[in-house]
Amino acid sequence: MPLPTRPARPTRSAHPPRPGRAALPRGCAAATLACALAAGTAPAAAAPQVLALGPGVAPLTLTGRVHGRDTRVYVVTARAGQTLTVQMAVLANAGLAFNVVPEGAREALAIGEHSGLRVQRRLPDDGVYRIEAFLPRSAARRGETGRFRLTVAIDGDALAPLPAAQDARVPGTRYHATTETACRWAYAPAAGHCATGVVRRGRDGTATVDVRGADGQRRRLLFVHGRLEATDAAWPVSSRREGDQTLVEIDGQEQHTVPDALLTGG
Repeated sequence: MPLPTRPARPTRSAHPPRPGRAALPRGCAAATLACALAAGTAPAAAAPQVLALGPGVAPLTLTGRVHGRDTRVYVVTARAGQTLTVQMAVLANAGLAFNVVPEGAREALAIGEHSGLRVQRRLPDDGVYRIEAFLPRSAARRGETGRFRLTVAIDGDALAPLPAAQDARVPGTRYHATTETACRWAYAPAAGHCATGVVRRGRDGTATVDVRGADGQRRRLLFVHGRLEATDAAWPVSSRREGDQTLVEIDGQEQHTVPDALLTGG
């Protein structure tokens, strides 16, 4: 399936982020019954299956099936800096695909219909990641069934947050500091400022920057030694230095400015 043209950009606001499905109403938490009904789609037929994975644990291979508009969901807990690999082998129904969705996100970080049936991503933040297998919309409308084999692995060392004894946290949060940073979201009329928190994972500019927009947008950026290494975006990402800050651009339509002092605390 070809990548959608940018004016449509259907997967940036839908959850499950399947192209062509209705976006959730603003303020909806992902995967709740009320939101599923409000969006005009049925909730997943089966409860999410929790996968116990981590460094030193062999990849898990499991088989599953989806019917009609059902979505089969697997969840795995991982840490910033680790690499998540997901590979799907289609056993029945060639249209099968999967997305990978970070906890608390309104959009996927990997869209299987565009990136193929193998995704390997370094993760920008600690948390739960959902792997959502589904049929294409046309097959779902016809009530077709798909079967697949899924292999999931987590590798690499986690980048642990600095303990509070080394870098005090903002009370009531997981962040070592909070501030506002310059931002511009896709299709926003103008640039603005976003509430931003940082989880520092070293004194050398290694940190997760968590940016939140006023309309529920969220973007997580992992820096290692001051360089951008991973994001939770499914779209092309670039970065460049501008003085004592880094300008991150996503898909030519989204921008975030990250000061060095936010990463280091200096």
